Amino acid sequence: MQRVLFTLLLFLGSGLAGCNHRGADSTGSGGPIETKVIEERAAPPEARLAYAHIAELVAPEVEREPLLRAGQQTCQSIAQSQQCVLLEMSVATGKEATASLKIRATAQGVQTVLERFKSQGKLTSFSTHAEDLAAPLSDGARKLAMLKDYRAKLEALSNRAAGNVDALIKVSHELAQVQSELDDAATAQARLQQRVDTQTLQVYIRDPELRRATSPLQRAFSDFGEDLSRGLAGFVTALAYLLPWLLVLAGLVWAVLRWRRRKQ
Repeated sequence: MQRVLFTLLLFLGSGLAGCNHRGADSTGSGGPIETKVIEERAAPPEARLAYAHIAELVAPEVEREPLLRAGQQTCQSIAQSQQCVLLEMSVATGKEATASLKIRATAQGVQTVLERFKSQGKLTSFSTHAEDLAAPLSDGARKLAMLKDYRAKLEALSNRAAGNVDALIKVSHELAQVQSELDDAATAQARLQQRVDTQTLQVYIRDPELRRATSPLQRAFSDFGEDLSRGLAGFVTALAYLLPWLLVLAGLVWAVLRWRRRKQ
């Protein structure tokens, strides 16, 4: 872009003035969420941590979907105060039936939704992952500053080129490209900042009776057809590999036996 600016300056000549030419458990925007409270822990002042939490709960099948809806309603009720947004929600049926929900909110908002789930379901596991976004945010800020400075220079050049149509067209084209890059960079920077200012919570709800009610013998019978199919498939595959060699071996045996008869 600097080369384009230099070329435009030369084009305008003496009639125009020259233009001066980046996982952990430490604190970012809010402390990592414990099973009961949010704590703030010491972190390097330059760290910009984005937290992601995963919680697994068990609840009877009849309570699974209502519990999911309760979590959704809790998020909606704090949408304004805690910036809670529902990102994903799904319910799967069948042998491995589960329900899941994912939200983004402030640290306090995530804790509120988590407590709502814990009040009706049994929390079996909870994990937290943190990513330091200090480097990406710093790089993004520098890029934004450079683009804004370049845009200002182009705008000043555009004002001076008002009497030169060709130069004005070139400057306007370059300004449009710079503005597009600036908008994209600002959007990317805002998304990174949002990840630092808020946290995500992924909740999985499983049926506690699913594995308990099914004995190993029952599972063996239920999987019999699939296991038999896989066994037959393996046999057919092995036979396909062995058959040509069996034919060759049979031919060799026949040739050896015939040679012995002639020799005798």
